[in-house]
Amino acid sequence: MSSHSHRREAVFVVGSGRSGTSTIAGILRRLGCHVPTPEVGADETNPRGFNEPQWMVDLHDAVLRRAGVAVADPRPGAATDVEHAAANAGTAAAAAAWLDEHFRVADQLVLKDPRLVWFLTPWRRAAGTAGARASFATMLRPPPEVVRSKSTYYGPQRDADGIAMWVNGMLHTELATRGAPRAFVRYDELLSNWRDPVGQAAGTLGIRRALRHDAEATAAVDAFVDPDLRRVSVTWDDLSIPPYLRDVAERTWDHLSTLATPDGDTPATYPAADTLRADFALAFEQLDTASAYRRARKLLPRRALGVIPPQLRSRLGRVARRVIADRV
Repeated sequence: MSSHSHRREAVFVVGSGRSGTSTIAGILRRLGCHVPTPEVGADETNPRGFNEPQWMVDLHDAVLRRAGVAVADPRPGAATDVEHAAANAGTAAAAAAWLDEHFRVADQLVLKDPRLVWFLTPWRRAAGTAGARASFATMLRPPPEVVRSKSTYYGPQRDADGIAMWVNGMLHTELATRGAPRAFVRYDELLSNWRDPVGQAAGTLGIRRALRHDAEATAAVDAFVDPDLRRVSVTWDDLSIPPYLRDVAERTWDHLSTLATPDGDTPATYPAADTLRADFALAFEQLDTASAYRRARKLLPRRALGVIPPQLRSRLGRVARRVIADRV
């Protein structure tokens, strides 16, 4: 590893797609963090840019295919499947070498990809190998808004499947980031007055001194953050989900929201999150027979389903129902 005179910082932005991860990564970028290039290009679903390193996305996609896990996956065992595949693929070592290369460009990196939720353990190891301090900023957006936004921009999906994916990913994120500097940031607060939540998060993550605070940088963030980015606003009552799943999801949202408050994230909160994971596993089993995606998993090869993006699952469900009907 190369020598360096400044502390290396790897700020990982975590959260469900459509929850504001691109926004906070863009803010940190304008305040002095570096996004490794080349990047994923902007498109009509995110015209202001994703702030995602293409190499990171490609690495994650390859391992997800090997594991048979989707970008957003509702199965409680998805994280374990990815960790096994990542270990077999030498993901942590490859990520450490890549990090070291980009730390030669800048001492503070911001690293974001919705797939990152499944790779937090190997990236924590990779950061340590690269001589960097890893911290995690997790975005929180009400799950009904996340699900409806995904359906709007990525294609229709069952509300229940979308909520299950959100709960599974967020509870795993909470577990996998324990013991590391971490901050939970609410999307609505970020859009209404970015200075307060970003300042609080920077202090919690220990990166305040690494960020720019000059007028040029803050003006750039002001121009970037648009409150109208929150284009989807729905409530639980707008979704069609079974009561047992809604109960776990609402309790998960309340728990994570508490972690976003000052002094709200302490080891004393861990048992409550552990209980939520157990409750979700039970809820998911009840959802099993009602989910077209889950039924399809029983008929198609595991790796084939792992590469299917969430926006295609509704179409897959319709095909699966026809196949199932033909077999009965």
